Amino acid sequence: MTRVSFLTFIVLIIAFLPNASRGATQNSSLIYRHSLFSIRHERGQVRLIPAEGAASLVKETRLEVYSFNGGKVFDSGAVGNQPIVWELEEQSISAAPDGKYICSIQIKLDGGESDIVFGQLTKSAQRVSFIDALRLRAGSPANGAQEFFKRLTASRPDDASAWLWYGRTMCKPSEIIFDPQIAPPPPLPPPPPPPPRSKHVGGEQRQEGVPTDRSAGPGESDVNEAINAFQRALDLATDCNTKDQASPTSPSLTAGLAPPRKRLKLY
Repeated sequence: MTRVSFLTFIVLIIAFLPNASRGATQNSSLIYRHSLFSIRHERGQVRLIPAEGAASLVKETRLEVYSFNGGKVFDSGAVGNQPIVWELEEQSISAAPDGKYICSIQIKLDGGESDIVFGQLTKSAQRVSFIDALRLRAGSPANGAQEFFKRLTASRPDDASAWLWYGRTMCKPSEIIFDPQIAPPPPLPPPPPPPPRSKHVGGEQRQEGVPTDRSAGPGESDVNEAINAFQRALDLATDCNTKDQASPTSPSLTAGLAPPRKRLKLY
């Protein structure tokens, strides 16, 4: 190789390096930040990376990914304070299809405490995004939060936190409920009118003036489903924090699950 060609070769390498670095940056994007970890999408991988300064706090982390059909797609197992990599593949080593996934990130701290972060990961040909359970629930009613948490309980039926989150989606925290220590109780409602006479038509019992397909309203149905979810969380809970949040005396539950006739706006 002549001196001129060697110099030309060195110039080409130097010119290529910034482009390569720029390409690597474009292929890496932060999609979620937590105080103890972050989630990045890098070159076709999802990487769960311990946050700076968390090495002395986190004892182990575990990432589990479920499809919306309920099947487990990925399970890292318990991992020490190091990155967890999901190759965006199913357990069968085939590429995971585009769509929504349920993520469970379990964290055990060095002091013995533990926490869990649930979130919805969406994969498409263009990008990968992640939204945690808190923001999902706080979003608009039409953002699919209730469906997500219902599928979460189906994927993790023995997880008290999953049932607690599902119960919360049935609550309406924006409504203020009567508290006897704040205001006098509202007057008792008048007694209900006597039920209409029933008729037997074709072997079926029907009431006059009442449609035969009448069912409980959505509000009552949501309350009953929420109560069942919180009871399930209470039965499964092993830590005091979850038990307190699922307890019938919890302020968030008494505020969100009171029967409609007991609701009172306070100004």
